[in-house]
Amino acid sequence: MSLPISPLPTLAVWVSPSRTPLERQVLARALPSGGNSEGFISADGEQLIVTNLAAGIDSRFFKVSDDGMEEYTVEGVPATSEFWNDTDPLNRWIFAFANGVVQVIDRSTLKPAGLEFDAGIGNDITNDGRLGVNGTQTGASVYDAQTIERVSPELDMTPWGATPGFGISNAVFDSDGERVILSINSGVSVAFDTSTWEPGAIISPDDVAGGATTARFSRDGSILVTRGVSGTIAVRDPVTFDVIRTIEGGTSAAEGLAPGPYISPDGEYLLTVKESVPRLWHLPSRTVIGTFPHEAGLVASGNDKGDELRMVSLLGDHALLWNLDVDTWPEIACRAGGRNLSVAEWKSSGPRTNRRGRHAHNGQAPKTYGFVRSRRARPRSFSVCGRTSADV
Repeated sequence: MSLPISPLPTLAVWVSPSRTPLERQVLARALPSGGNSEGFISADGEQLIVTNLAAGIDSRFFKVSDDGMEEYTVEGVPATSEFWNDTDPLNRWIFAFANGVVQVIDRSTLKPAGLEFDAGIGNDITNDGRLGVNGTQTGASVYDAQTIERVSPELDMTPWGATPGFGISNAVFDSDGERVILSINSGVSVAFDTSTWEPGAIISPDDVAGGATTARFSRDGSILVTRGVSGTIAVRDPVTFDVIRTIEGGTSAAEGLAPGPYISPDGEYLLTVKESVPRLWHLPSRTVIGTFPHEAGLVASGNDKGDELRMVSLLGDHALLWNLDVDTWPEIACRAGGRNLSVAEWKSSGPRTNRRGRHAHNGQAPKTYGFVRSRRARPRSFSVCGRTSADV
């Protein structure tokens, strides 16, 4: 099955995997993925891993380029391994988890690097590619991300309630790698200094956001965004961890374990996943500017380690790779129409504040996905396929 280009002006441009994509599309690529459950996109956007968790664990690897998709295999690891590739900003390593062990795979050779960790949840690498962290059942260890040799003692979270089976839910570095923040499923998060390995600031599950089961710092270190036990998204002071404001409420423990959040390199946009629905937020205005096609129960994920914010979502038998560069969306609307858009069409389908784009999928009735443009990005004189509003 292929996903056809819609003949109507739209911001969601479906592209068949067999044809070369148009330059700058919201939907950059649609890849047949065989009914997979989750997907991971690398920091450079050139490698996609999709995994089917419904019948055991079955992962497929793809190289992504403008010329198409190439599937390949990774040898020397158990067939039941679960893989991820979304933590290394330098695109060196793939991680494989099976039989209680995390193996490190060299992406350049697609073979195991001969290095292993004890099993754990939570994996991150500093923005400069210098240090990595691997969560264990009750804590984490920090390693040299070039040699994969451990450089820290075990960072023990048992004093804050971590136990095997109810331990680390997330491990993440701050923007310059001077602290590593460990979170556990109860919502407690503790910052450890990466020079002394001593604990510092703590997030409590009793705060207004329900603590933090996962965290993310902006690239410049100016904000910290966390997801609480029930899924509440909060913006915090990056030093004290005090809640500045909440952005998205949560209602269940399952939401507290969702992927993300992810922050764009310029700190303007936030990608969250709530009840399987990916949402793109304009952080300064706390406004949702885009929601994306999804399928309940399937996992969408992002990557904010590279030069741009990336996302892969799953719909039916396809993995969808999205363009999250909001400033290109006006041009996308014009390309989708294949001609100059009238003012009425632009108001209906263009990415303008409080406007919604509509898209017909596989002959079905149009669905509203809510692609809109932030006030920051909206031009005074909007472009309509190379012409200004004054020319229409």
